[in-house]
Amino acid sequence: MQQANGLLHFFNMKRAFYILFLCINLNAFGQQNLIPNSSFNLTNVPTSTNGEFCLLGPFVEYIRPWSQIHTPSGIQIYDSCALFTGHRVPFTNNGYQEPHSGTSFIVMASYDRLMQSFEKRRSYIFCPLQSQLKKNRTYCFAMFVNLPDSANFTCNNFGAYFYKDSLTYDIINFVTQNIFPQIENDAINNQLTSYTEWMSIKGSFVANGNEKYLTIGNFKSQINPDTVALPRVSDYRDTGFFLDDVSLVELKALNQEHDTLLVCAGESKTLSVFPDITNILWSNGDTLTNISINTAGKYWVRGTNACGTVTDTFWVKILPQEQYNFSLGNDVFQCDSINTTLSISNPFLNNYLWSTGDTTQTIATNQPGTIWASSNSQCGLRTDTINLFVFPAPQLNLGQDTSLCIGQTLNLNAGNFTSYYWNTQDTTASILLSISGNYFVQVQDNNNCTAKDSINVNFEQANYKILPPDTAVYKWQLPITVSVPNDFTNILWLDGSNQLSTQIANAGIFSVVAKDAGGC
Repeated sequence: MQQANGLLHFFNMKRAFYILFLCINLNAFGQQNLIPNSSFNLTNVPTSTNGEFCLLGPFVEYIRPWSQIHTPSGIQIYDSCALFTGHRVPFTNNGYQEPHSGTSFIVMASYDRLMQSFEKRRSYIFCPLQSQLKKNRTYCFAMFVNLPDSANFTCNNFGAYFYKDSLTYDIINFVTQNIFPQIENDAINNQLTSYTEWMSIKGSFVANGNEKYLTIGNFKSQINPDTVALPRVSDYRDTGFFLDDVSLVELKALNQEHDTLLVCAGESKTLSVFPDITNILWSNGDTLTNISINTAGKYWVRGTNACGTVTDTFWVKILPQEQYNFSLGNDVFQCDSINTTLSISNPFLNNYLWSTGDTTQTIATNQPGTIWASSNSQCGLRTDTINLFVFPAPQLNLGQDTSLCIGQTLNLNAGNFTSYYWNTQDTTASILLSISGNYFVQVQDNNNCTAKDSINVNFEQANYKILPPDTAVYKWQLPITVSVPNDFTNILWLDGSNQLSTQIANAGIFSVVAKDAGGC
């Protein structure tokens, strides 16, 4: 029965057996696969009546961000949850097929034997890359294809084209003259003739640095098809492939992000090759999957993977300890009147954290206890601890400002300390004062803590008027009694008496000398 749309309507032919083609999948390399949705999983499917996300039809929109160049030969999707039986895995309308991985794969046309049908019998699928390719970097590409049951011939021309833009249907007529795919199947050594096994198409290329899109399809001329007849009974004039698991990774042997490896002095680092690398040879002669390095220099590692031989060269730089360590110094003994400044004085460190909660490079504190600081470096987290002992300041008190009489002395005592320094240049615990002035002293105790205090001392001439004012009396009023205040002592009247009062019987000048309670 002739089918109008060729490949897209192959009859269902249950496969008698299925052999899973065991091949290295670039997705397992441990490197970032730059192809989004590399297994054509369903990403944009409406919710079905039972609440599940299932394939409702052969729409490329269901496997976004993949899109197709809209030619008459479109793309069909097969998934294990398809609502239409012809698109349900593994019994599809193009034959029995299990996915290479996951639950989905697609089918696309690659060639039509009638030259005038070139536009109509090829399909192309494209997607944006996860990130733009880097200039002069080598990339390894792989995809897996499988022939549908009804194909009676195959086309070995199948490849991948990377470009800064996506292709459009307008230029498909000129694809064989203008597009040169970076990856093409090796038609001699890798003929795509298997119905039972997933066959890999792989290769490597050096990027220009502007590639953002991948397009997959047959980019060869119609007059140079490189087709192979297969033992199938079918009158279909076109052929195509099931497609699954598309991968693009940077071609590297070493599982190392940077070309220069920083190793901390006194330590070592382990370098490992990616899991898919075999036939390993390091520059030091080792053939293991990883080596430990603690010496500066230039190294290389060589091995093979699905894309061939790859060599990575790298440099090892030894970081001196002063670039990643720091010290808070010795334990600190201080007085409570002083703030101790602690600092992580290393310009190579960052992201500071102190036990006080501070995140600055320097702190000032007088809180006793254990203080720690941490900081990040190229060699990881570094910490140090210091103990802060705080002693109370000396208790010094010279007393209140005071006044004394001329002729008196004041013994000024600072207390019991280990050293003294007076502004009189004295270094004794006490000094004897007889002159007015402002006196201060600085003392130091046996914890080397200091204190200061001062006092103002004033020596004054006594100027008390303890006798009544000069007076005149009548003779008949004599004698009169004159007294000094009763808190005076050492009284001496002119007549030699020493009582608080005396009798004056005659006119004249009378005087008295006495000391008040302050000794003046």
